[in-house]
Amino acid sequence: MKVTELRDLLKQYEEDDLRLIIVEMYKSMPKNLREEKDTDSLVKDIQKVVQNRKAAKEPELVDVYRLKAQIELFIDYAYKQYYFAPNSYVHKKDRPKWRFMVKSFIKDLQQVPPDSPEGDIATDLLEKLFDMLCYGTHYYIFSTEDPFRSIGMEREELFDLVVSGKLRKGIKPEFIHSIVKSIVDNRYCAMINVLISNLKTPDARMMTIEQCILLKKELDLVKPVRKSNSQYVYDEKQDKWVKKVNRLVNI
Repeated sequence: MKVTELRDLLKQYEEDDLRLIIVEMYKSMPKNLREEKDTDSLVKDIQKVVQNRKAAKEPELVDVYRLKAQIELFIDYAYKQYYFAPNSYVHKKDRPKWRFMVKSFIKDLQQVPPDSPEGDIATDLLEKLFDMLCYGTHYYIFSTEDPFRSIGMEREELFDLVVSGKLRKGIKPEFIHSIVKSIVDNRYCAMINVLISNLKTPDARMMTIEQCILLKKELDLVKPVRKSNSQYVYDEKQDKWVKKVNRLVNI
């Protein structure tokens, strides 16, 4: 029987009958079940029990500033390979726990109201975590080659949280510039689709093109000089620069 059906059924009983039903139900419950469910407290003060249950269901507010300090310390340690190599800062038994820490960080940051002043801080922290995980796909900072798989989250999924968080208060050039730069720097062209899906208007798409042009000019300023004129000599800096430009063109 559903709760709504029970409520409707109880309406037909008189007060004495309801007392009898409660007593019989109480007697039919095994003692260990009454203790587990704390049925006695329910009978003694039902309003207090109901209020306590409601309070327990209310999510605990996230302290963004405390979380910010924890995340920034974690990221600093990660880049220093403290979760990968032997060191005196992160104990050996705690190093594999990094994935659970990241999952917890992301979960807590998602609970921050997006329209609050702390919402921008949460988005910035998500972006820092995202950049760190991307870095971890190219360099060993954890004992895995794919940090995103280790936390059970697709790269595009986390990037979408970052992009939507940045753009929720409006399409601004500095936000678009930051997002485009992240795509170019993190060497993952599938992120382009995430950006495009968040550009809902022609003006937003035009602004993105303008920021791509601006970023291309910035890249031109740091274009490396080839060490050799021979096309058969590999130049790492030149190669990285060319790949960044190609990713920018794809956008």
